[in-house]
Amino acid sequence: MEENRSFLKRKAVPVTRRKKILLYIVLAVFITAGAGAAGFVIWALNGYSAAPEAQDCAGQGSGEPLSFGSGTETAGLIFYPGARVEQEAYSCLAEKIADKGYFTVVPDMPLNLAIFGRNKAEDIMAANPQVDEWYLAGHSLGGAMASFFAARSTEDLAGLIFVGSYPGADLSDSDLPVLSVYGERDGLSTPEDIFDRADMLPEETVYMEIEGANHAGFGTYGAQSGDLESLIGPDEQQAKTAEAIHSWILDQQRE
Repeated sequence: MEENRSFLKRKAVPVTRRKKILLYIVLAVFITAGAGAAGFVIWALNGYSAAPEAQDCAGQGSGEPLSFGSGTETAGLIFYPGARVEQEAYSCLAEKIADKGYFTVVPDMPLNLAIFGRNKAEDIMAANPQVDEWYLAGHSLGGAMASFFAARSTEDLAGLIFVGSYPGADLSDSDLPVLSVYGERDGLSTPEDIFDRADMLPEETVYMEIEGANHAGFGTYGAQSGDLESLIGPDEQQAKTAEAIHSWILDQQRE
């Protein structure tokens, strides 16, 4: 028996060695997780950059978040960018909306993903008390994340606007006015996708189609993988989008 115990003692892994093995396992886990996180960050940031025209439009804006208008407007619109798209890529659209008389703000999203900044509207509204009524809009993922904010902050908004987008939150029982602007040739948020989720929005939701428009044309960042070719240029598409938003807001204000 004593001999067997000696055998067991000789085969037991020393405490220091066990600690080293555990340390190696922990390090491997952290390295793997770190590599995965680094890969995610690289993927998120290696998305769609603002085209030179958008950079020119951004130069007409001011501050951070990027704002357009005089700052004295009583109606404001906050626009959430699409996934992996730079904030500045929506500058030309924002400028066109501001030209209609709205203080227009495009926030910078962490890692260019609105999922990490869906409550940005809260700080923007608090920082601009001169605005009496706020509309929240978003493109693609930006619209989906805007719907989550709207679902919990209905009383703070005058309306919600989807641009080439559809809801992530169920707003079917909400009395919040909703507009959905979509492109006839959107290959990512297709018209079918949008109407398949119509039951998540109020029955009174207004839908406006822009003929010949695709997904990427709501911003100014070039072609997007999976999208269809637009039959109109981004400048025309954005001008029609701004006009659709403006006419809908006027209708809301008349009611």
